[in-house]
Amino acid sequence: SRQFDLQHHLVFGDHHDYTPANVAQIKQTCEAFRIHTVLTTEKDFVKLAALPRPADVHFFYVPIAVYFLFEEEKSFQTRLLQAFDYGTK
Repeated sequence: SRQFDLQHHLVFGDHHDYTPANVAQIKQTCEAFRIHTVLTTEKDFVKLAALPRPADVHFFYVPIAVYFLFEEEKSFQTRLLQAFDYGTK
């Protein structure tokens, strides 16, 4: 198992629409800290993938997954369908 050290943390707001200027900011930060790897959420990775990215900065993401405890998936689905009033008319 490999360990990584956090070198810097950039914060963009939730639901942020990334721009080329943001990618340039990320690249400048990487250059300043002499790093070549960026870790982001899967959601933000998809948004960033639509923009030109520097070849010398490697982007990775943490996958998003939902797991139900105590076999509650069926109960959740039923409540969700009821909340949206599906199948009750």
